[in-house]
Amino acid sequence: MKLIDVWIENFGKISRQHFDFTENCNFHYGENGSGKSTLAAFLKVMFFGFEGERKQMAEQNERRKYMPWQGGAYGGQITFAYAEKRYQIIRIFGTSASKDIFELRDADTNLFSQDFTENIGQEIFGLDRESFVRTVFIAQSKSLVIGSTGSIDAKLGYLAENTEDMGGYEQAISRLTKKLSEWNGRTASTSLQWQKNRITELETEIRQVRAIEEKETKLLADKLQLKAEYQALKQKQIEFSRQREEKLAQIAAEKAKKLAVSFSEEDSRRRDVLSYRFLAGVPEKNEIQEAISLNAQIIKWQKEAEELRLTEEETVRFKQYQKAFSAGVPEEAEIDNVIRIWQNKEEKKQELMNWQTSLEIRKAELEKTQVVKQKKLLFMGLLIMLGVIASFFWRVEAAILVGLVGSAWLALRIWRKDEQKVLLEGKIKELSGLICEEQNKIAGWETDIQNFFADFQMPYKIKDMPMLCYDWKRYVSDYWQLNSKKEIAERSDLTIKLNNALAQQEVFFRTYKIGQQSLPEDAAVVLLALAAEVEEYQNLCQRAEQSQQAEKEWQKFIEGIFPEEKGRRTTVPENDWLLQIEKLQTQMAEQVEKLHIQLMDCDRQLNSLQNQREQLQEIENQLTELQAEYLHHSYQAELLKKTVGFLEQAKISFTEKYRSPLLRGFQKYYQQLTGQMATEFMLNAEMHLTKEEAGQQREISILSTGYQDLVGLCMRMALIDAMYPQEKPFLIFDDPFVHFDQAKTEKAIEFLKAISQEYQVIYFTCHQSRKG
Repeated sequence: MKLIDVWIENFGKISRQHFDFTENCNFHYGENGSGKSTLAAFLKVMFFGFEGERKQMAEQNERRKYMPWQGGAYGGQITFAYAEKRYQIIRIFGTSASKDIFELRDADTNLFSQDFTENIGQEIFGLDRESFVRTVFIAQSKSLVIGSTGSIDAKLGYLAENTEDMGGYEQAISRLTKKLSEWNGRTASTSLQWQKNRITELETEIRQVRAIEEKETKLLADKLQLKAEYQALKQKQIEFSRQREEKLAQIAAEKAKKLAVSFSEEDSRRRDVLSYRFLAGVPEKNEIQEAISLNAQIIKWQKEAEELRLTEEETVRFKQYQKAFSAGVPEEAEIDNVIRIWQNKEEKKQELMNWQTSLEIRKAELEKTQVVKQKKLLFMGLLIMLGVIASFFWRVEAAILVGLVGSAWLALRIWRKDEQKVLLEGKIKELSGLICEEQNKIAGWETDIQNFFADFQMPYKIKDMPMLCYDWKRYVSDYWQLNSKKEIAERSDLTIKLNNALAQQEVFFRTYKIGQQSLPEDAAVVLLALAAEVEEYQNLCQRAEQSQQAEKEWQKFIEGIFPEEKGRRTTVPENDWLLQIEKLQTQMAEQVEKLHIQLMDCDRQLNSLQNQREQLQEIENQLTELQAEYLHHSYQAELLKKTVGFLEQAKISFTEKYRSPLLRGFQKYYQQLTGQMATEFMLNAEMHLTKEEAGQQREISILSTGYQDLVGLCMRMALIDAMYPQEKPFLIFDDPFVHFDQAKTEKAIEFLKAISQEYQVIYFTCHQSRKG
């Protein structure tokens, strides 16, 4: 098979280019990025279609990767010779395989040919795309990939007319291995290990359930014993309750009498508190009533005095003024004087600004006068020069006369300007002196104002003047008005009477240990409470006497019921007895509750055992089914293992017949490339190549990259020789010598030329040293 020519309409970066091929060696040299690999990919795609159609990334999806950069029709055509006929393949690629256009024509007649379909590559070469890449398509750093495929095995076995046999082997091995993996797993319910573990679990459950009857019998016996103990305790509880009620009935009757006049510890503490308050004596009712009347008078006088006193808001203002005027209160005349000074200062500042403006104007006029004088002197010089020049053209006398007249006029003008300058300078000096004098005066006024505010410790802000002075003047006036109102209120007769009444009330409160109240209304409440406390204290004293008498009678009753207590000074011996009874009852209640919980636990366990016994039949059925399934799957797994072993052995036997020819072909090409024998290389039935080094077979992958490429190239050529004994395919070399040294590169070029006598070679390279 030979390629004749190629036309690329658009493919990747290549657009509308034609390539011719000779029958032997075709060298294509170009720099990186010139499209060599794109052309090689085009040849592969035209025969086998695109690779990685379902990939998302462009570098893995060839259809997207080689989409025309410049747009336009995507595809091209190839003319080739095969089996003494010439064909032309035309492919136009769409966005997906369903939109592609494929045509095959007889290149001699231009008629459509039905010799091959769009799977033309597989039909001609007898290989699928992967096998094609592993053989006749030799790219950079990929010549070492020489693993076997179903198509390669079939081709090597001269079974190209029925390659499905070996393809079916790969599929069968894959499916059998996958099924074995499922059965040998540990998690899925179909795995043998899971089934075995589940069988063990079910057998354990069955043994546990069969032990139910013995456990159930023991639980029933325990339940009967617990129930008997429970009933006995309940009966004992009833007896204790009856005895307790009888005793309590007797005690309650007498205790009711005692409680009628009881005097508790709280009553005693309350009496002690009140007795401390009344150490000075218990106030009489009329004495308390007089204190209440006095408080009512105080309330009345306070309301009347409230009108004379400062209001709350006025009090706040007055305190603020006292704080503000801590350094003294300025007189209004002093503040007026500061206002007047400020106004004079501001007026002077305005007048000073006018003087400064006038001074600037005078200075400008003086500067202008000096400039005019300079211009006139220059003009005088020009007139004299013109007079000299005119003497050359007119009469000397006339020229001199003109010059003298002009000079005289200019001199007069200059003299007048000098006089004006003197007057301006005098005026400027006078204004400067006045400005300096006024500035000093303004600074003095400013200092006086600041000193005034500092003397009275008042805040001074120049931006708030003069309103700040008016505010302070208002503050001073308000302060004196409030101060006057305060003094009048303090000196009034009403205030004197009110103060005397408050002093009298304070003596009363201190006598009976009552805290002074801030408000008269609170004092009224306290006085009413005092009257209630007097009555309460008198009642407590009376009840204490009655309680002492009742206690004597109660002691006699207790000695009658509890003779053992006779002669002892105990007040409530029944409490100890009640505590003992209650403690015993509590212990009994705890025992009853404990027995009740144990009975409930027994019932729960019995119910659980009953449920487990009911589940026994279901578990036994599951176990029987699972054991049968496990035996069946184990038998099938063993069959699958033997089947895989037989298939692998069959493949080895099948491939063994071409192992020796492949090894001889490899040795031939190795000697051709290196000049050395290849006796140290070994090839197994799976086409796996190794090299014997230091008494041990070594993997080719541990050799240098260049040496790996060399060995892989030799193996590729040996494969191709064995696969194509009749019709030789074209060979594509996409710069596979990139890792060769100089000597091996030269040998490789000679190697290409040698094999081109038998094969059509298409060789791409990007380096001059490998150009050939």
